[in-house]
Amino acid sequence: MAKKNIIISLIVSLVIVLVLVYFQINKDGKTELTEEKEPQLYVLSEEEINELAQEAQNMGNQGLAEENEEVHQFKVSSSPDSYPKFVSGTTSPQRPKLGEDHLISIKMRDPNGVKSVTLEIMDQFGKTLIEKMNMEFIDADRKEGQWVATWKVHSVGDVFRAKFLAENELGQTDDLTYFIRLDGVE
Repeated sequence: MAKKNIIISLIVSLVIVLVLVYFQINKDGKTELTEEKEPQLYVLSEEEINELAQEAQNMGNQGLAEENEEVHQFKVSSSPDSYPKFVSGTTSPQRPKLGEDHLISIKMRDPNGVKSVTLEIMDQFGKTLIEKMNMEFIDADRKEGQWVATWKVHSVGDVFRAKFLAENELGQTDDLTYFIRLDGVE
């Protein structure tokens, strides 16, 4: 049942992105110009849509990570020409408990080098900042590598946000929000 819900969520998310892209196009069929720091929409090709659909189907066929697994990895997809770029991430444990140490990492890529990544822990609605920390870079090359932070879980509801804020050496920024569910919550 959970696998089916995840597949449905992926398909719904894809439809929402396509609708947003459709409304971004003006009467002449050209995309509207946006300021440099605003997120850019990326139109998926039919091949990319088919690959995502196949990946979602494979997830359903192969089974997803068990809820009690200690380490959870997630992949991130972003526009090919937008930097800094989020690649993938890890949380350990996948579903933390209050009072428990929680490791969160994110892999970043940028041809100019990533200058910093900040992690904000927020309530599920993104209205209350619970904790903010600078993530530590643990690899050799800032053009592609892992950023990590550990925090002691406190003052969150059943679901909370991990918001990553990245800046590259040119001052360009991007952010990513990832939702995390506490252990024992369905």
